Amino acid sequence: MPRSAETESGILIHRCRATICAVSTDTIGDAINKKILLGILLIALAPAANAIELVLPKVALQDIETTIIATDMIPGAPVQLAVDGISFAAVADDQGQASFASIALTSIGTADITASTSGDTASASLRVLPGWVSVTPPLIAIVIALLLRNVIPALLIGVWLGATLLRSVSVQGVFGGLLDGFEVYVVHAL
Repeated sequence: MPRSAETESGILIHRCRATICAVSTDTIGDAINKKILLGILLIALAPAANAIELVLPKVALQDIETTIIATDMIPGAPVQLAVDGISFAAVADDQGQASFASIALTSIGTADITASTSGDTASASLRVLPGWVSVTPPLIAIVIALLLRNVIPALLIGVWLGATLLRSVSVQGVFGGLLDGFEVYVVHAL
């Protein structure tokens, strides 16, 4: 009996040592892998120094004022914004943002927007729609509600049409508008 107890305890000790060695080797390997992954993640997510970013609305309406914000700049730096050849000037605030309010776009289509400050430049484009397009979805929803005598389908069709106009009037825009209509405007409103 004592011999089997020693044998059993010897086996147990041997198993414990093997387990401890395996755990410590795996733990060291996991720690190294985690450090490598964390380093890669930090490098990939690190923003470029002083890279200007433009914050634009999805679309703008013709001759209706909109606001454009330039971010990630040096505080106090002068900023130039060019919208379809017209220049605007501002100074970055303490958070490195410059807000350009009351910008009215006169042409329909796509407006080219460029912001620059101390050698850094950012460009973007903004879709400009005619003003009457904003009234179309509610008018069609009212007409459908009067014809069907049911408000819910009329509202859903109005939201779908509005989301389609925000995307684009194309086959892809119709299906994207349907998905956006439910995902963005219906689900988030609940």
